Amino acid sequence: MRIASSASTIVVSVTGMSISNLKSAIRKILTIRDDFCTFTLFILPLMARTGKEPKKGKVPKQNWLNSKILKNKDEKRSQRIADALYDTRNADILKTEDGGYLEAEGMEKTYEITQKQIKEEVDLNTRHKIFDLTLDQFGPYKVQFDRPGRHVLLSGEKGHIAMLDALTQSLVCEFHTEERIYATTFLHDWDVFASAQSKYLHLYDSQGIELHCLRAASQPRFLEFLPFHYLLASCSQQGILRWIDVSTGVSLHDRPTRHGPATCFAQNPHNATVLSGSSRGKVAFWSPNERDPLVSMLCHRGNVLGAGVNLEGTAMVTAGSDGKLAVWDLRTFQCLYEYTLPSPAGSLDISQRGLVAGNVGKRVLIWKDLEKQKVKDPYMKIEVPGLKVENLKFRPFEDQIMIGLDKGVKSCVVPGAGEANIDTYELNPFETRKQRRERNVQKLLDKIPAERIVWDPDAAF
Repeated sequence: MRIASSASTIVVSVTGMSISNLKSAIRKILTIRDDFCTFTLFILPLMARTGKEPKKGKVPKQNWLNSKILKNKDEKRSQRIADALYDTRNADILKTEDGGYLEAEGMEKTYEITQKQIKEEVDLNTRHKIFDLTLDQFGPYKVQFDRPGRHVLLSGEKGHIAMLDALTQSLVCEFHTEERIYATTFLHDWDVFASAQSKYLHLYDSQGIELHCLRAASQPRFLEFLPFHYLLASCSQQGILRWIDVSTGVSLHDRPTRHGPATCFAQNPHNATVLSGSSRGKVAFWSPNERDPLVSMLCHRGNVLGAGVNLEGTAMVTAGSDGKLAVWDLRTFQCLYEYTLPSPAGSLDISQRGLVAGNVGKRVLIWKDLEKQKVKDPYMKIEVPGLKVENLKFRPFEDQIMIGLDKGVKSCVVPGAGEANIDTYELNPFETRKQRRERNVQKLLDKIPAERIVWDPDAAF
């Protein structure tokens, strides 16, 4: 009897053994256990006389087994192997959730394809994602999605707030704050969101009822929610950063940026640090555990108008008033590529699959593979003639982008923007009420302490 083992598999080849000795050997091998995994046993008889080897992926019949229990186990094991081989062989064919991009033919360019042409070729569900909302009374409007991408907030600067179900396009709630609104963001769930208003930071539920007024955060202008730490980060008009634990209501720390009022505000989803741009062209990454910025980079010769970090935390894209669009490697803090735009980009956003969108004048440009190579032409262009773009956001898990305008909202389809493979244990756009309650409890139990917000969490912990 010969035994060949790997990390999780033991292959036993037998020849010239009696049935009784073989049974005792099998019982000993089947009792093998490891601290972290259970070994799988395959018994292959050697065909020494004929020289034939069993075909790959098939287990030959084992007529030398007389025990019914062992025969049943062997049949079940063989069936599992056959099912696994079948699933592996057809994975590429049956896996329809792979994302795709626009493909041009001949001399055609992808940025020449309009939304009207896309609408004529796609299915009915995708057509519903292309629409315009005219709201010319309380604008300009900003848009903000929740993490699963199921709900979207529309906030008008003059006090109008509306929440929509992005899947059914139905109105969830609508109210007026009678106060100027600078930013909004969802918290741990879609039925609670925060609004940065003229004086204080306010919390509302999905019915438009005010839950709390955080007077400790005075004159907030930017908001970011850190979902794994349950922290609401804000930046005031005076350039003071504040972190508030929404699970306990405790205000952690106040950190003055000492760079004046922030011109942009975003978060690094990899390490939960927040970044602020200044009028001096600097981008600084902040943690509530340090008084000084973890990283400070000189990115532009003027105001930093927009910034965004990809999901892996390896690349950052910034736009400045000098008309430059820069791509930075956050591992080496070096500028990879720099582009000159016709006019400064006022807002930036990065999709789950790495597409970068920015408004340039009266149009929205979308780039593909900016961090991988020098791109000559944009991936797509979206025209918004006669309107001013306030901000733009990609919808998670969908090939959709929503653009906040001075007189409403525009929704467009961007093929290849959203992640096609949805991990329902992490984020589920189609979760039920019971699943949502269980998720809130589980996420609260898995809450990460704020002390663990560092620049390199993989090396520190």
